[in-house]
Amino acid sequence: MSGSNLYLWIDLFFISAQNEQLPLLKKWSCEFPALFVATLAEHGSATYKDGEEYSCRAVNVSKIVDTTGCGDSYQGAFIVDYLINKDVVSAMKAGSEAAAITLSFEGAV
Repeated sequence: MSGSNLYLWIDLFFISAQNEQLPLLKKWSCEFPALFVATLAEHGSATYKDGEEYSCRAVNVSKIVDTTGCGDSYQGAFIVDYLINKDVVSAMKAGSEAAAITLSFEGAV
């Protein structure tokens, strides 16, 4: 497999990002056939597909206990929901809800 064909093997790309990185993800989504998902902590998340941007607010949590595992929870819920529903917005909501649950427990859940 050559390096130039590596993108053919990527369907989902997740990154814990800052707002400054979002234009690059949008650009990549125009060039490569993948979903580019950025988690933005308390600022929610953004996903790019075919140059289109989708955004989702973070779920409000009354008391944050521990952030360990939030990204993993988001990714797991996103992937399961997306595979079932094929809907980016639904998957982002599922990811945000899972991350909010993880925030209320100590240690990774």
